Amino acid sequence: RAALQNPLVKVTAINDPYISAEYAAYLLTTDSSAGTVGLHAEVKGTDAILVNGTYIEVTQKSDPSSIPWKVNYVIDCSGVFTTQERASQHLASGASRVIIANLGADVPTFVVGVNADKFRPDMQVISGGSPT
Repeated sequence: RAALQNPLVKVTAINDPYISAEYAAYLLTTDSSAGTVGLHAEVKGTDAILVNGTYIEVTQKSDPSSIPWKVNYVIDCSGVFTTQERASQHLASGASRVIIANLGADVPTFVVGVNADKFRPDMQVISGGSPT
């Protein structure tokens, strides 16, 4: 939700093997404790949503190498692709960089305010640390 409300970020695709476009729209607009969060989402067919005027493709693929990414960054929140080798499948299908939203086994982890200054531009797969 924060990315959708940030003018510096453009969300173009969401991939989740377990949810439909309709449920993705619901999750983006409703919070279990805060209620509605100020986003308007409209389902566009079976594979897209329109959120506050932004068209977002929704896919349900389990294999990252089968997703035709046309993006600079993939934020992988699955908890499945936490090694360099597995997360790099996103790179093979078109992403420029991958940020894992979990601790990675062999992936450099960066935390803003702690060690973000150690990031190097040649790092294509990184971890943002634990989501908790």
